[in-house]
Amino acid sequence: MEGYIAAVTKEMFFGEKCLMVWLNGCNFNCQYCNVQDILKTKSYYKTELGNIENIIKKANDVKKIVFTGGEPLFQKAVLRYLLKKAKDNNLKTCIHTNGSKPKALKSLLEDNIIDEVYFDIKCSLENYENITKSATFFITRQQIIKDIKESLCLMKEYEDKINISFVTVIIPGLVYRKEELIKTASLINNIKCRWHIKPFTSHYGIEEANLLEGYMNKESLEEMPFVVKKIKDKYKNIEKPSLFFLKKLKKHIEDKFNNLKVYIEN
Repeated sequence: MEGYIAAVTKEMFFGEKCLMVWLNGCNFNCQYCNVQDILKTKSYYKTELGNIENIIKKANDVKKIVFTGGEPLFQKAVLRYLLKKAKDNNLKTCIHTNGSKPKALKSLLEDNIIDEVYFDIKCSLENYENITKSATFFITRQQIIKDIKESLCLMKEYEDKINISFVTVIIPGLVYRKEELIKTASLINNIKCRWHIKPFTSHYGIEEANLLEGYMNKESLEEMPFVVKKIKDKYKNIEKPSLFFLKKLKKHIEDKFNNLKVYIEN
């Protein structure tokens, strides 16, 4: 079986060292995405899943595997295969999703092969299209919002069965106003979860130093310096939000929703 895998790394993921599998493909086109070069399933990313399975079998120094991207649910069959292999090797399984594929998410949850979900809740629903640029001729803005709502309902349904974390990137000029964050908080306030707010940074998402066993195809490695420069040039005028600013946001949210656990990832 083959799949489109951009890279496999071993790195810290929200405070825990994990095996990270980066799957290609995404239906969002977020303005601030720092891995835009892996959003398409280019032919040179195609690999035999047996290669990834071998890496999973050798991952003796981590307890968790995270499937990210891109949007990992874009390749549901590939993701199911690798999730099962990870469970066979006694790894805690986690997917990092944008929440736009509720049917695929439900299918995998029903298979009982997901232990943890990190859900990118980008912003308030009214602002989703502005942030994600995800509407197309085939998929309307209304359908995307409906899908996000359906995935949020799934999280509520599974809140006692899996660990759930939401992630929102604070981006100056896009997602940063307290009113916007309050509207976002209202979407998840009734779900048993952790909410991580993290500052925007302009670094490339896949760092060469974290690549496992050199796992990244030759074409991508050759292109990486140009991708990194492109990202830095695009975002060079955007400053990272300060810790003081993030703490103010956190306090404002928790004052409004005292049962919501908000964490700052700096």
